[in-house]
Formats: sequence, structure tokens, C-alpha cells
Amino acid sequence: MNQVMISADSTCDLPVDLQRQRHVYCFALSILLGDTAYADGVEIRPADIYADVAENHRLPKTAAVPPGVYYDKFKQWTDAGCSVVHIGLSSAISSSYQNACTAAADLDNVYCIDSKNLCMGMGLLVLLKRSLGIGILWLLGMSLFAVPGFCLAAVYAGFSMAFLISSMTAQAGLMGVFLFLLSVFPQMIFYLPVLAVLYIWAMAPGNKIHGGGFAVLLILTAAGAASELWLNPWFLHFASGF
Repeated sequence: MNQVMISADSTCDLPVDLQRQRHVYCFALSILLGDTAYADGVEIRPADIYADVAENHRLPKTAAVPPGVYYDKFKQWTDAGCSVVHIGLSSAISSSYQNACTAAADLDNVYCIDSKNLCMGMGLLVLLKRSLGIGILWLLGMSLFAVPGFCLAAVYAGFSMAFLISSMTAQAGLMGVFLFLLSVFPQMIFYLPVLAVLYIWAMAPGNKIHGGGFAVLLILTAAGAASELWLNPWFLHFASGF
């Protein structure tokens, strides 16, 4: 089962902490202030743009991500055996989506989606994609195919973790292992008991779901989701200061 890489344009405005937590890669559009171009979210932030407008009384312009930039990154992922889902800035207001499609045309297993949105509307689509993946695994664990499904999920999780750890250590050395652990903590405190209970139910005769236990699982899942949204970014932000 291939690792699926999720990417988006920087206009989705996902905070850096959420990008790391959800393993979403953002392609930086160019922000033009006068004759100088800056990489959005990398070399320039909204506060810098506001300051320039106030000081120089001019509006910024933007430039789309070139096809070659998309191609190089898409190819790096597909060469590693990954599939790619790219959620782009609305084609109605930028050529970035068309550039991504041009790059994807020469590669296999690269799928470009026109978000028809800008800013956080696009960011919510990215988060929805991740949430759907979690939901599918949840439903699989409740079905009659729970046992083989758990076996496949375990293999997938192993390859995914190996890929992420290798990527993080390649960029940050041994600190990458520490960052990986933070990327799954503290939500795994809640998710691991959920997976353990689902496994026990899957192995039980009749594969029945108990109402009271199911309510507890829902509470644990909600707590895990809350940890992903609020606690996990704080841990990653704390670690980024080292």
C-alpha cells in the first residue's frame, strides 16, 4: 500500500504547526513587493506585507508556482513509491492549479484537485482529506473484515512511520526522531486505547459492538482529536525553538 502525500498551495494558510502535524507540504507562491519577489510563508509573512503597504502605499502582487517546481517535488515523491494528492488554489484566480496539472501530466499517481477556494476554505479541504482517511480506518475496524483490515493497517502504518522518520532525520538529523515523536504525541495517548479495544472486539466471537464501550471510544476519539488540534501544535512549536 503506497504512502499518500498531501500537498497544497501556500494560500491555504495552514499554520506551520498544522502542516507538520498533518504532514502536509505547501508550495510557496511568490509575493511581489515592488521589484522584489518573496516566497509566501517562507521569506515573508502577512505582518511584513501590511507593514510594506502602510509604508510604501502600494499593493502586493502574486506569482503562481512554476510547473517545474511542482514537477520536481511530485517526482521526488513518486520516485519514492508514493501517490500524491495536490489541492490547489482556485483555478479561477490563479494559474497555479493549471501549472500543477501540467507537471502531473508526465507522472503517474499524481492527482490535482481544484479547491475552488482561497485561504482557510482551502485549508479545511486539506484537513477534511486527512479526517476521511482516519474515518475509513475506523469503519474498517468495526466491520467483518476487521482482522485482515488491521493487518493491512499495521503494514501501512509501519511503512508510513518508516518513511516519515527517514524524511525527518534526513532534514534534521537525530532531532528528526524527536520531532516525529512529538508529531504523534499526545493524541496517541487516546488513540492507542481505541485501537486496542477495536482489535479486541475484532477478535471476539461474533464481532459485536457494545453500546457502553462504543460511547467510551467516541469520548477517547474526541479527546484525541482535541489534542491534535490544540496540544500537538503547542508541543511542535515548543520543539521548534531548539
